[in-house]
Amino acid sequence: MKSLFSTLILSIFFFGMASGQVLPYKMVSELHRDSIQTIDTLVYRPTIDLSIGWAPNPDYNNIKFSASLNRIFFRHAGIYTSVEQGIKSDYFTHILGLTWSVHRYFYFFGGVDLFTSGNGLIPNGWNGVVRKEAGVGLYPYKNWVVRFGSSFDVATTLTIGYSFPIKKKVRDQNSGE
Repeated sequence: MKSLFSTLILSIFFFGMASGQVLPYKMVSELHRDSIQTIDTLVYRPTIDLSIGWAPNPDYNNIKFSASLNRIFFRHAGIYTSVEQGIKSDYFTHILGLTWSVHRYFYFFGGVDLFTSGNGLIPNGWNGVVRKEAGVGLYPYKNWVVRFGSSFDVATTLTIGYSFPIKKKVRDQNSGE
């Protein structure tokens, strides 16, 4: 039932954003029709996302901090890190992974804990308990970001944060810079 509900919510966001009816601002092509910036520059502008959230699984009950650099490689790929700390337990994990921007309003991410002694890939190998995560990041309103993650061990995670655009200098065609 949880999976069905999550799929429904993600579908509403996806189809709403694709049609431009959910978001309170105009589409990129309408906003910058006469600008010297190309739509490619605006749509694939690199960002830094910082977010905080939790994993509501009663066995873990973590606070989660995430940071990502999106669209820094090949206009779509990026990297992220996520740190989880148990509230009433000694659970700790540090996940490193990749992001892939599919659309201006969402991206996929996936990663694995490499180094921590309890859940890391290097100390435990593939045969041990390794914390892995995959999910989707959404930009539902302006620069706000909502990330839904999932894993076999911790189940669902949710983080909410803010996306900071990395400004690129736009070349002025008249000055020759």
